[in-house]
Amino acid sequence: MESAKKTKSRRTKVSSDSDLGGIAPTKSADDILDAWDKAAWKARESWLAKPRLHTAVFEKFLERGLSIEPPDKAFPSSEIKEAFYKQRRELFENIEGEKKRLGWNDERMKQFATLAVDFRKDPSIEQYLRIRKSFPELDIQIDISGGIDALFAIEKKCEQYGVDPGLVADAMDGSERHIDTLCLVLMDRLVTRGKIAGAGALQRKRAAISDAMVNYLIAFMLEGADRTDEEIRLPASLILLIRHQLGALKGDLHESFESRETKLRAAWIAGQQLKPGEPLSINRLMKLMTIIPKFTVSRATAARWLKDEEFRSHLELARAMKNFPEKFDLRRLTKKRVRDTP
Repeated sequence: MESAKKTKSRRTKVSSDSDLGGIAPTKSADDILDAWDKAAWKARESWLAKPRLHTAVFEKFLERGLSIEPPDKAFPSSEIKEAFYKQRRELFENIEGEKKRLGWNDERMKQFATLAVDFRKDPSIEQYLRIRKSFPELDIQIDISGGIDALFAIEKKCEQYGVDPGLVADAMDGSERHIDTLCLVLMDRLVTRGKIAGAGALQRKRAAISDAMVNYLIAFMLEGADRTDEEIRLPASLILLIRHQLGALKGDLHESFESRETKLRAAWIAGQQLKPGEPLSINRLMKLMTIIPKFTVSRATAARWLKDEEFRSHLELARAMKNFPEKFDLRRLTKKRVRDTP
């Protein structure tokens, strides 16, 4: 867990009043931020305390017949019989411990075990949602890539693409340093693949690392981070690699974001240059935008912005802050709040 000092310094954002847990009115901006921090940390601690169960335990219980008393002739030797009963005893102790910890009866435990086995057979989001909706008090570990056995199966492929299987194994253990290194290697392979051109390019691209392999290794890393059951910092390289593979760096949605950012930036720049009461026409707006290097606004865009409520709101705020800065003095406003607070 993070230290209280680290947590306090990051000023966690709170999405709604309900997240604040009934914070009473405070006397300063720092008090408000401190209250937000405490409320957010309390909610986070509650979420972190949610039990996380490994589905393999319940698969062994239901699927491998460990709950059934086998006849003596089923064991080729006394050693195998002893190993079987030892494994069964440990499994029962594990399950009984979980039952006691969660306050479940036998029926509730069997219901979860059945859903857990269904998930392991078909690890789909539909099966996962069935568990989360039926058992909102817990979560499960997502361990579906096959672990070290799966790595053995693709070891030669990794070597073919110039990816060290040992590095993959370390990343699968949830080591941030090795995850970061592996992501950089995969990025390098993707960049190299993208630059293949000339005669035989199609064949050489087919021989280069595939998106399927990159995505498979990403799954290894994410599941490794999940298995550590500890708080780790996901390397930026992993986040960027995932975004690249998802295509989230481009597309209509990102263009919508950039379009809105451009509009609000234009509103702010225009508002900062307008005098109180000065009207803003299409031509005037287009001229004001010329101060931005390599940026032009068409008449149609300028006309659309002037009719846009969000644009006008940001425009007037920028104008007011430029012409009446004393109204937006945070220290003055904080002192006034303290004086006005009973």
